[in-house]
This record gives sequence, structure tokens and C-alpha cells, in this order.
Amino acid sequence: MDPNTGVITIKSTAGHFFDREKYERHHLTVEARDNLGEGNRNTVPLIISIEDVNDEIPTFLQRKYETRLIENRRAFETPLELEARDADVNGTRNSEIFYEIVEGEFRHNFSLDIKSGVMKLKGSIDFEKLNVPRSQKSSSIRPIYLTVQASDNGSPSQASQVPVVIYVQDENEFAPKFERYSYEADLMENLEGGTSNLTVKAIDFDGSSPNNLIFYRIVDGALDKFVIGSDSGVISIANGASLDPDLSDPKRLFYLLKVAALDGGIGDQQLSSTCIVNLTIIDVNNKSPVFI
Repeated sequence: MDPNTGVITIKSTAGHFFDREKYERHHLTVEARDNLGEGNRNTVPLIISIEDVNDEIPTFLQRKYETRLIENRRAFETPLELEARDADVNGTRNSEIFYEIVEGEFRHNFSLDIKSGVMKLKGSIDFEKLNVPRSQKSSSIRPIYLTVQASDNGSPSQASQVPVVIYVQDENEFAPKFERYSYEADLMENLEGGTSNLTVKAIDFDGSSPNNLIFYRIVDGALDKFVIGSDSGVISIANGASLDPDLSDPKRLFYLLKVAALDGGIGDQQLSSTCIVNLTIIDVNNKSPVFI
């Protein structure tokens, strides 16, 4: 303070004395004396209020936010609420925070409440449409990466960002589908056990294992004559079996197999489909005449 004019100036802004978040006011006492400082005196209190400026950046309470989502569901497994805080004076524009999703390939599938920071789905997510590196194609979980920004309402505005990872879990929604509804083959009656006849093929459009793994099974019509490779779908004559119609009672020239393809879903989530296999036995001149 100038002793003659009474003008108060700031000596230094070092430290936290002028940080509005540390000190809201400074209380001083000013004394005035007459007679060149030797006479009568009087004092008056002086209150200096610090005006807030937008010098604090919104800070998220977590370095990263994560949650899990089951494919085709309309809600996260656990609620996803982002929260940031601003150390500027509470209740002012400088500490008022707004949220928005600023990055992410699938960001338009999500909504983010601008004030509460609560994130929700706009619609279900199709696991099979998510892009992942080839090395992760077999994984049953695919991540969605988003970036959320928290901005204050100060001028100029301050902002910070945080990564959000949503782990999408594949759901077994597709049943195996045979390439053909029915298969046909002609078999010579003298074929030996273990001989391969034909191959059935099914595909599954689920995006991960075990949901897209396929296993084959003959569910009807084999009559102990045929077996199928559970992984390959190759139908073969059973070891020790004979297709000779003359050795069967009644004489059998046709076999109608019902083959199922089952995926790797667990328990009641397993899906399947069936096809028909028509096998015709062809007579071979393999018996000599016999005198009666």
C-alpha cells in the first residue's frame, strides 16, 4: 500500500493466495494516521473478494470406463454412468459440466445424457457386424471403443476425455444351416465297412466359437449300417456292416437317413437343423448260380 495515496497493489501472484478455489476472500485492516503518521489514527476493515476464472479442467473419476453387453440385448449388464468433476466454484458456469461421445465407430448406437453422464443403447448390437482383427475372430467377446468428453460451461471452455470400452458378448442366435435340404447317393451292395459314401455340409453364421462350431449326428434311419464323422459330416458304411439286400429281412434297397447338425451352444442355447439323405443300393453281380 502506498502510504501517501492509499493505493493498494499486488506484490506477487506466487503461491495459492489468489486461487479462488483456495481463498475466496482476503481480510485486511487499513490504518490511517494524520500529522505525518505521528498524530491520531483510525482503522477500517478491507475485504478483497477473489473473482473466479475458468482455470480448472473437468476431471473424470476413473481413468477408463468398462461394461459388458450381451448381443441383441437393449441394456448393459451393469449400468454405465460417467462422472467428471470441476474444481471451479460450485454453482457457476465454470463448474457446470456437459458430456458427449466424440469418437468411436459405433458411437451412433449409443446415447449419453448431456448432464448426468448416463450412457444407454439406442438399439441392439449385432456381434457379427463388429470389426475385429483376424487374430481375434474366434473370440466370443468383441470390444467397442468410444471416447467421451466432459466440457465445462466456462469461457473459454475447458475439457477432458476418457476412454469407454464396451465388451459385446456373442449370443447363439443362428442355427446351423445345411447347404442342401436333401442329399442322394447310389451305393454298390458289395462296398465294405468303412467306405465313405458322401459328405453333408452345414454352416453357422454366428461370429464366434463355440456358437459356430458344428457337430453332425445321424438321428434316424441308419439301422446300424451307417455312421457319420461328427466333425467332418462324412457318411460311411459301418465297420462289419453289409449292404447286400439279400442278407436283410425284409430285403432293403433304399435307406432314408435323417442327419442333424448341432452347434456348440451350451445347454438349452444349443441350436440344430436337419437334412435328409437318400441312399439307393445298386445290385452287383457278385453271386454264382446255384443248382437246386
